[in-house]
Amino acid sequence: MREGLTSGARVRWEDGELELRPRERFLPLLRAGVEAAPDRPEPRRRLARLLLQTEQLEELEELATPALDDPGADPEVLHCLGLGALATERPELALRALRRAVDLGFTHSLGALANVLRDLGRDDEALTAALQALELDPSNHSASGVVARILLERGERERLWSLCQEIRRGGGWGAYLPSAMAVCARTGEQHREVERLVGREAWFLRRDLGLAPEFSRRLAEELLDLMGTGDLPRRKASTGTGRRIDQLQVVARTNPVVAELFAALRAAIEEYLAEREDALADELLGQQLGGRLPDELSLGAWALAMRGDGHEEWHMHPSGWLSGVYYVEVPDMTASAAEHPGAIDFGPFPFTGVEEVPSWPPWRIAPRTGEMLLFPSSYAHRTWPTGVDEDRIVVAFDVLAAHPAEA
Repeated sequence: MREGLTSGARVRWEDGELELRPRERFLPLLRAGVEAAPDRPEPRRRLARLLLQTEQLEELEELATPALDDPGADPEVLHCLGLGALATERPELALRALRRAVDLGFTHSLGALANVLRDLGRDDEALTAALQALELDPSNHSASGVVARILLERGERERLWSLCQEIRRGGGWGAYLPSAMAVCARTGEQHREVERLVGREAWFLRRDLGLAPEFSRRLAEELLDLMGTGDLPRRKASTGTGRRIDQLQVVARTNPVVAELFAALRAAIEEYLAEREDALADELLGQQLGGRLPDELSLGAWALAMRGDGHEEWHMHPSGWLSGVYYVEVPDMTASAAEHPGAIDFGPFPFTGVEEVPSWPPWRIAPRTGEMLLFPSSYAHRTWPTGVDEDRIVVAFDVLAAHPAEA
Protein backbone atom coordinates (compact mmCIF):
# COMPACT_ATOMS: atom_id res chain seq x y z
CA MET A 1 0.00 0.00 0.00
CA ARG A 2 1.31 3.44 -0.91
CA GLU A 3 -0.07 6.83 -0.03
CA GLY A 4 0.21 10.03 -2.02
CA LEU A 5 -0.66 13.47 -0.74
CA THR A 6 -2.50 15.84 -3.02
CA SER A 7 -3.58 19.38 -2.31
CA GLY A 8 -7.03 18.27 -1.20
CA ALA A 9 -7.16 14.50 -0.85
CA ARG A 10 -5.09 11.55 0.27
CA VAL A 11 -4.84 8.87 -2.41
CA ARG A 12 -4.02 5.33 -1.37
CA TRP A 13 -2.56 3.07 -4.03
CA GLU A 14 -3.24 -0.65 -3.85
CA ASP A 15 -0.41 -2.49 -5.56
CA GLY A 16 -2.12 -5.78 -6.39
CA GLU A 17 -0.50 -7.98 -3.77
CA LEU A 18 -1.95 -11.15 -5.28
CA GLU A 19 -0.32 -10.61 -8.68
CA LEU A 20 3.36 -10.87 -7.86
CA ARG A 21 4.27 -12.85 -10.96
CA PRO A 22 3.37 -12.59 -14.63
CA ARG A 23 0.28 -14.64 -15.41
CA GLU A 24 2.06 -16.93 -17.86
CA ARG A 25 4.10 -18.47 -15.02
CA PHE A 26 0.97 -20.01 -13.53
CA LEU A 27 0.09 -21.98 -16.68
CA PRO A 28 2.25 -25.08 -15.96
CA LEU A 29 0.81 -25.31 -12.43
CA LEU A 30 -2.77 -25.09 -13.65
CA ARG A 31 -2.19 -27.59 -16.45
CA ALA A 32 -0.79 -30.02 -13.90
CA GLY A 33 -3.77 -29.39 -11.62
CA VAL A 34 -6.28 -30.18 -14.37
CA GLU A 35 -4.38 -33.34 -15.32
CA ALA A 36 -4.19 -34.50 -11.71
CA ALA A 37 -7.86 -33.78 -10.93
CA PRO A 38 -9.82 -33.74 -14.23
CA ASP A 39 -13.18 -33.84 -12.42
CA ARG A 40 -12.53 -30.80 -10.23
CA PRO A 41 -14.10 -27.66 -11.78
CA GLU A 42 -11.95 -24.93 -10.20
CA PRO A 43 -8.55 -25.81 -11.78
CA ARG A 44 -10.19 -26.16 -15.21
CA ARG A 45 -12.01 -22.85 -14.76
CA ARG A 46 -8.85 -21.02 -13.72
CA LEU A 47 -6.87 -22.56 -16.58
CA ALA A 48 -9.55 -21.52 -19.09
CA ARG A 49 -9.45 -17.94 -17.77
CA LEU A 50 -5.68 -17.78 -18.00
CA LEU A 51 -5.51 -19.32 -21.47
CA LEU A 52 -7.94 -16.64 -22.63
CA GLN A 53 -5.99 -13.84 -20.95
CA THR A 54 -2.68 -15.01 -22.42
CA GLU A 55 -4.23 -15.78 -25.83
CA GLN A 56 -3.39 -19.47 -25.84
CA LEU A 57 -6.58 -19.82 -27.84
CA GLU A 58 -5.91 -23.12 -29.58
CA GLU A 59 -5.20 -24.77 -26.23
CA LEU A 60 -8.30 -23.11 -24.79
CA GLU A 61 -10.43 -24.61 -27.54
CA GLU A 62 -8.96 -28.06 -26.93
CA LEU A 63 -9.62 -27.73 -23.19
CA ALA A 64 -13.14 -26.31 -23.39
CA THR A 65 -14.80 -27.79 -26.49
CA PRO A 66 -15.85 -31.03 -24.72
CA ALA A 67 -17.94 -28.86 -22.37
CA LEU A 68 -20.33 -28.07 -25.24
CA ASP A 69 -21.90 -31.53 -24.91
CA ASP A 70 -21.38 -32.05 -21.18
CA PRO A 71 -24.62 -31.73 -19.15
CA GLY A 72 -22.58 -30.77 -16.08
CA ALA A 73 -20.29 -28.32 -17.88
CA ASP A 74 -18.85 -25.31 -16.11
CA PRO A 75 -20.54 -22.27 -17.77
CA GLU A 76 -17.54 -20.02 -17.17
CA VAL A 77 -15.36 -22.41 -19.18
CA LEU A 78 -17.90 -22.15 -21.98
CA HIS A 79 -17.84 -18.35 -21.66
CA CYS A 80 -14.06 -18.37 -22.15
CA LEU A 81 -14.44 -20.69 -25.14
CA GLY A 82 -16.94 -18.29 -26.68
CA LEU A 83 -14.67 -15.26 -26.26
CA GLY A 84 -11.74 -17.20 -27.68
CA ALA A 85 -13.81 -18.23 -30.70
CA LEU A 86 -14.69 -14.58 -31.27
CA ALA A 87 -10.99 -13.69 -31.32
CA THR A 88 -10.30 -16.38 -33.92
CA GLU A 89 -13.29 -15.22 -36.02
CA ARG A 90 -15.41 -18.32 -35.50
CA PRO A 91 -18.81 -16.79 -34.71
CA GLU A 92 -20.82 -20.00 -34.95
CA LEU A 93 -18.66 -21.69 -32.31
CA ALA A 94 -18.83 -18.53 -30.21
CA LEU A 95 -22.62 -18.49 -30.50
CA ARG A 96 -22.93 -22.11 -29.45
CA ALA A 97 -20.61 -21.72 -26.46
CA LEU A 98 -22.07 -18.45 -25.18
CA ARG A 99 -25.68 -19.54 -25.59
CA ARG A 100 -24.90 -22.74 -23.68
CA ALA A 101 -23.24 -20.69 -20.92
CA VAL A 102 -26.34 -18.49 -20.63
CA ASP A 103 -28.61 -21.55 -20.58
CA LEU A 104 -26.56 -22.88 -17.67
CA GLY A 105 -27.18 -19.66 -15.72
CA PHE A 106 -24.01 -17.66 -16.51
CA THR A 107 -25.79 -14.41 -17.33
CA HIS A 108 -22.46 -12.58 -17.61
CA SER A 109 -22.29 -14.11 -21.12
CA LEU A 110 -25.35 -12.20 -22.33
CA GLY A 111 -23.39 -9.15 -23.48
CA ALA A 112 -20.94 -11.23 -25.51
CA LEU A 113 -23.83 -13.31 -26.86
CA ALA A 114 -25.54 -10.12 -28.04
CA ASN A 115 -22.35 -9.12 -29.86
CA VAL A 116 -22.15 -12.47 -31.67
CA LEU A 117 -25.79 -12.31 -32.70
CA ARG A 118 -25.21 -8.78 -33.98
CA ASP A 119 -22.19 -9.91 -36.01
CA LEU A 120 -24.33 -12.68 -37.53
CA GLY A 121 -26.98 -10.17 -38.61
CA ARG A 122 -29.58 -11.39 -36.09
CA ASP A 123 -30.34 -7.93 -34.72
CA ASP A 124 -33.69 -8.65 -33.08
CA GLU A 125 -32.21 -11.49 -31.04
CA ALA A 126 -29.12 -9.39 -30.30
CA LEU A 127 -31.21 -6.50 -29.00
CA THR A 128 -33.28 -8.82 -26.79
CA ALA A 129 -30.13 -10.38 -25.28
CA ALA A 130 -28.48 -7.00 -24.76
CA LEU A 131 -31.51 -5.46 -23.05
CA GLN A 132 -31.76 -8.50 -20.79
CA ALA A 133 -28.08 -8.10 -19.90
CA LEU A 134 -28.55 -4.41 -19.05
CA GLU A 135 -31.54 -5.18 -16.88
CA LEU A 136 -29.35 -7.52 -14.83
CA ASP A 137 -26.27 -5.28 -14.90
CA PRO A 138 -26.58 -1.63 -16.05
CA SER A 139 -22.79 -1.47 -16.40
CA ASN A 140 -22.54 -4.28 -18.98
CA HIS A 141 -20.49 -2.45 -21.59
CA SER A 142 -20.78 -5.11 -24.30
CA ALA A 143 -24.56 -4.98 -24.09
CA SER A 144 -24.74 -1.17 -24.12
CA GLY A 145 -22.58 -1.08 -27.25
CA VAL A 146 -24.88 -3.51 -29.06
CA VAL A 147 -28.01 -1.58 -28.05
CA ALA A 148 -26.49 1.72 -29.19
CA ARG A 149 -25.47 0.39 -32.60
CA ILE A 150 -28.80 -1.24 -33.34
CA LEU A 151 -31.00 1.64 -32.16
CA LEU A 152 -28.89 4.22 -33.99
CA GLU A 153 -29.04 2.21 -37.21
CA ARG A 154 -32.81 2.04 -36.82
CA GLY A 155 -33.04 5.77 -36.19
CA GLU A 156 -34.48 5.27 -32.69
CA ARG A 157 -32.48 8.06 -31.08
CA GLU A 158 -35.16 9.15 -28.62
CA ARG A 159 -35.49 5.59 -27.37
CA LEU A 160 -31.73 5.35 -26.98
CA TRP A 161 -31.56 8.62 -25.03
CA SER A 162 -34.31 7.42 -22.67
CA LEU A 163 -32.56 4.08 -22.21
CA CYS A 164 -29.26 5.83 -21.40
CA GLN A 165 -31.02 7.86 -18.71
CA GLU A 166 -32.59 4.71 -17.31
CA ILE A 167 -29.19 3.00 -17.19
CA ARG A 168 -27.72 6.00 -15.37
CA ARG A 169 -30.50 5.87 -12.79
CA GLY A 170 -29.65 2.22 -12.28
CA GLY A 171 -26.04 3.08 -11.51
CA GLY A 172 -24.50 2.36 -14.91
CA TRP A 173 -21.95 4.73 -16.39
CA GLY A 174 -18.80 4.78 -18.46
CA ALA A 175 -17.84 2.68 -21.49
CA TYR A 176 -20.24 3.26 -24.41
CA LEU A 177 -22.89 5.19 -22.48
CA PRO A 178 -21.38 8.73 -22.81
CA SER A 179 -20.80 8.17 -26.54
CA ALA A 180 -24.35 6.92 -27.02
CA MET A 181 -25.75 9.99 -25.25
CA ALA A 182 -23.59 12.31 -27.35
CA VAL A 183 -24.54 10.74 -30.67
CA CYS A 184 -28.28 10.62 -29.99
CA ALA A 185 -28.56 14.05 -28.28
CA ARG A 186 -30.83 16.38 -30.25
CA THR A 187 -32.18 19.17 -28.02
CA GLY A 188 -30.15 22.03 -26.57
CA GLU A 189 -30.70 20.69 -23.06
CA GLN A 190 -29.42 17.26 -24.06
CA HIS A 191 -26.31 18.74 -25.69
CA ARG A 192 -25.57 20.78 -22.56
CA GLU A 193 -25.87 17.68 -20.39
CA VAL A 194 -23.42 15.79 -22.58
CA GLU A 195 -20.96 18.70 -22.59
CA ARG A 196 -21.06 18.83 -18.79
CA LEU A 197 -20.35 15.11 -18.53
CA VAL A 198 -17.60 14.68 -21.14
CA GLY A 199 -16.18 18.15 -21.78
CA ARG A 200 -12.57 18.17 -22.92
CA GLU A 201 -11.61 21.24 -20.91
CA ALA A 202 -12.85 19.69 -17.68
CA TRP A 203 -11.58 16.14 -17.97
CA PHE A 204 -8.71 15.92 -20.49
CA LEU A 205 -5.10 16.54 -19.45
CA ARG A 206 -2.00 16.85 -21.62
CA ARG A 207 1.22 17.30 -19.69
CA ASP A 208 4.96 16.80 -20.01
CA LEU A 209 6.03 14.67 -17.06
CA GLY A 210 9.38 16.42 -16.88
CA LEU A 211 11.42 13.21 -16.96
CA ALA A 212 14.94 13.54 -18.35
CA PRO A 213 15.57 12.51 -22.00
CA GLU A 214 18.14 10.04 -20.71
CA PHE A 215 15.43 8.39 -18.62
CA SER A 216 13.18 7.94 -21.67
CA ARG A 217 16.03 6.31 -23.57
CA ARG A 218 16.72 3.88 -20.71
CA LEU A 219 13.00 3.13 -20.34
CA ALA A 220 12.69 2.47 -24.09
CA GLU A 221 15.59 0.01 -23.95
CA GLU A 222 14.09 -1.80 -20.95
CA LEU A 223 10.65 -2.09 -22.53
CA LEU A 224 11.93 -3.34 -25.89
CA ASP A 225 13.98 -5.97 -24.10
CA LEU A 226 10.96 -7.07 -22.06
CA MET A 227 8.70 -7.28 -25.12
CA GLY A 228 10.91 -9.65 -27.05
CA THR A 229 9.67 -10.51 -30.55
CA GLY A 230 6.05 -11.55 -29.94
CA ASP A 231 3.13 -10.45 -32.08
CA LEU A 232 0.34 -8.09 -31.07
CA PRO A 233 -2.57 -9.76 -29.24
CA ARG A 234 -5.65 -10.75 -31.21
CA ARG A 235 -8.22 -9.61 -28.64
CA LYS A 236 -7.12 -5.97 -28.47
CA ALA A 237 -7.62 -2.89 -30.64
CA SER A 238 -4.00 -2.98 -31.85
CA THR A 239 -3.37 -3.94 -35.46
CA GLY A 240 -0.43 -3.96 -37.85
CA THR A 241 3.25 -4.23 -36.93
CA GLY A 242 4.08 -4.06 -33.26
CA ARG A 243 4.80 -5.75 -29.93
CA ARG A 244 3.27 -5.55 -26.47
CA ILE A 245 3.97 -6.45 -22.86
CA ASP A 246 1.27 -6.60 -20.19
CA GLN A 247 1.32 -6.33 -16.38
CA LEU A 248 3.91 -3.59 -16.09
CA GLN A 249 2.70 -3.10 -12.52
CA VAL A 250 4.32 -6.47 -11.79
CA VAL A 251 7.51 -5.52 -13.65
CA ALA A 252 7.74 -2.30 -11.62
CA ARG A 253 8.32 -4.31 -8.44
CA THR A 254 11.77 -5.40 -9.55
CA ASN A 255 12.69 -2.98 -12.35
CA PRO A 256 13.80 0.42 -11.00
CA VAL A 257 13.36 2.22 -14.33
CA VAL A 258 9.74 1.11 -14.69
CA ALA A 259 9.21 1.85 -10.99
CA GLU A 260 10.41 5.42 -11.51
CA LEU A 261 7.86 5.89 -14.29
CA PHE A 262 5.09 4.53 -12.05
CA ALA A 263 6.03 7.01 -9.34
CA ALA A 264 5.79 9.90 -11.81
CA LEU A 265 2.45 8.64 -13.15
CA ARG A 266 0.99 8.30 -9.67
CA ALA A 267 2.05 11.83 -8.77
CA ALA A 268 0.46 13.24 -11.93
CA ILE A 269 -2.78 11.31 -11.30
CA GLU A 270 -2.93 12.55 -7.71
CA GLU A 271 -2.53 16.13 -8.90
CA TYR A 272 -5.25 15.62 -11.53
CA LEU A 273 -7.66 14.33 -8.86
CA ALA A 274 -6.85 17.13 -6.43
CA GLU A 275 -7.55 19.75 -9.09
CA ARG A 276 -10.97 18.17 -9.75
CA GLU A 277 -11.93 17.15 -6.25
CA ASP A 278 -14.97 19.43 -6.05
CA ALA A 279 -16.33 18.17 -9.37
CA LEU A 280 -16.01 14.47 -8.54
CA ALA A 281 -19.18 14.44 -6.41
CA ASP A 282 -21.62 14.79 -9.29
CA GLU A 283 -19.74 14.82 -12.57
CA LEU A 284 -18.49 12.10 -14.90
CA LEU A 285 -15.84 10.49 -12.71
CA GLY A 286 -17.67 10.87 -9.42
CA GLN A 287 -20.86 9.43 -10.86
CA GLN A 288 -19.04 6.35 -12.04
CA LEU A 289 -17.67 5.75 -8.55
CA GLY A 290 -20.77 6.45 -6.53
CA GLY A 291 -20.09 10.15 -5.99
CA ARG A 292 -16.83 9.99 -4.08
CA LEU A 293 -13.11 9.48 -4.45
CA PRO A 294 -12.50 5.76 -3.83
CA ASP A 295 -10.63 4.68 -0.73
CA GLU A 296 -7.98 2.97 -2.85
CA LEU A 297 -6.84 3.14 -6.45
CA SER A 298 -4.88 0.62 -8.47
CA LEU A 299 -2.74 1.26 -11.53
CA GLY A 300 -2.49 -1.32 -14.28
CA ALA A 301 -0.25 -0.70 -17.28
CA TRP A 302 1.07 -2.20 -20.49
CA ALA A 303 3.54 -1.09 -23.13
CA LEU A 304 3.37 -1.05 -26.93
CA ALA A 305 6.04 -0.62 -29.58
CA MET A 306 4.50 -0.01 -33.00
CA ARG A 307 5.98 0.95 -36.36
CA GLY A 308 5.02 1.26 -40.01
CA ASP A 309 1.34 0.31 -40.31
CA GLY A 310 0.91 -0.40 -36.58
CA HIS A 311 -1.97 1.49 -34.97
CA GLU A 312 -4.98 1.27 -32.66
CA GLU A 313 -8.55 1.08 -33.93
CA TRP A 314 -11.32 3.08 -32.25
CA HIS A 315 -11.76 1.72 -28.73
CA MET A 316 -12.12 2.64 -25.09
CA HIS A 317 -11.14 1.03 -21.78
CA PRO A 318 -14.42 -0.17 -20.25
CA SER A 319 -12.84 -1.58 -17.10
CA GLY A 320 -11.04 1.66 -16.24
CA TRP A 321 -11.98 4.79 -14.36
CA LEU A 322 -9.23 7.01 -15.73
CA SER A 323 -6.94 5.99 -18.59
CA GLY A 324 -3.79 7.46 -19.99
CA VAL A 325 -0.73 7.08 -22.15
CA TYR A 326 2.88 8.12 -21.67
CA TYR A 327 4.97 8.57 -24.82
CA VAL A 328 8.32 6.97 -24.08
CA GLU A 329 9.72 7.52 -27.56
CA VAL A 330 8.12 9.16 -30.60
CA PRO A 331 10.14 8.74 -33.82
CA ASP A 332 10.85 11.47 -36.35
CA MET A 333 7.97 11.28 -38.84
CA THR A 334 8.73 14.28 -41.03
CA ALA A 335 9.48 11.99 -43.99
CA SER A 336 6.40 9.80 -43.47
CA ALA A 337 3.87 9.51 -46.27
CA ALA A 338 1.16 8.31 -43.84
CA GLU A 339 -1.93 10.37 -43.13
CA HIS A 340 -1.70 12.20 -39.78
CA PRO A 341 1.42 10.15 -38.92
CA GLY A 342 1.55 9.03 -35.30
CA ALA A 343 -1.43 11.14 -34.19
CA ILE A 344 -4.08 10.13 -31.66
CA ASP A 345 -7.77 11.03 -32.04
CA PHE A 346 -10.33 11.43 -29.24
CA GLY A 347 -14.10 11.73 -29.29
CA PRO A 348 -17.31 9.71 -29.05
CA PHE A 349 -17.23 6.10 -30.22
CA PRO A 350 -18.29 5.94 -33.91
CA PHE A 351 -21.06 3.34 -33.65
CA THR A 352 -22.23 3.74 -37.26
CA GLY A 353 -19.30 5.68 -38.68
CA VAL A 354 -17.74 9.01 -37.76
CA GLU A 355 -20.38 11.73 -37.72
CA GLU A 356 -20.61 15.30 -36.47
CA VAL A 357 -21.47 15.37 -32.76
CA PRO A 358 -21.95 18.99 -31.64
CA SER A 359 -21.78 18.27 -27.92
CA TRP A 360 -18.56 16.23 -28.22
CA PRO A 361 -16.46 17.34 -31.20
CA PRO A 362 -13.44 15.06 -31.79
CA TRP A 363 -9.88 16.34 -31.60
CA ARG A 364 -6.46 15.17 -32.75
CA ILE A 365 -3.08 15.40 -31.04
CA ALA A 366 0.41 14.91 -32.42
CA PRO A 367 2.17 13.64 -29.29
CA ARG A 368 5.75 14.26 -28.24
CA THR A 369 8.29 12.18 -26.35
CA GLY A 370 7.92 12.63 -22.60
CA GLU A 371 4.26 13.65 -22.76
CA MET A 372 1.39 12.12 -20.78
CA LEU A 373 -2.28 12.21 -21.77
CA LEU A 374 -4.88 11.53 -19.06
CA PHE A 375 -8.62 11.16 -19.67
CA PRO A 376 -11.77 9.34 -18.54
CA SER A 377 -11.74 5.71 -19.65
CA SER A 378 -15.00 6.27 -21.55
CA TYR A 379 -13.26 8.60 -24.03
CA ALA A 380 -13.02 6.68 -27.31
CA HIS A 381 -9.69 7.02 -29.09
CA ARG A 382 -7.63 5.68 -31.98
CA THR A 383 -4.11 6.17 -33.29
CA TRP A 384 -2.72 6.64 -36.79
CA PRO A 385 0.19 4.65 -38.28
CA THR A 386 3.54 6.39 -38.18
CA GLY A 387 4.55 5.17 -41.63
CA VAL A 388 8.19 4.94 -40.54
CA ASP A 389 10.35 1.95 -39.69
CA GLU A 390 11.14 3.05 -36.14
CA ASP A 391 9.24 2.18 -32.98
CA ARG A 392 6.74 4.50 -31.36
CA ILE A 393 6.96 3.28 -27.77
CA VAL A 394 4.21 4.07 -25.29
CA VAL A 395 3.09 2.99 -21.84
CA ALA A 396 -0.71 2.89 -21.59
CA PHE A 397 -2.45 2.57 -18.25
CA ASP A 398 -5.77 2.34 -16.47
CA VAL A 399 -6.59 3.79 -13.06
CA LEU A 400 -9.19 1.66 -11.32
CA ALA A 401 -11.02 1.67 -8.03
CA ALA A 402 -9.28 -1.06 -6.06
CA HIS A 403 -11.45 -3.83 -4.71
CA PRO A 404 -10.84 -5.89 -1.56
CA ALA A 405 -9.07 -9.15 -2.27
CA GLU A 406 -11.37 -12.16 -2.27
CA ALA A 407 -10.70 -14.96 0.15
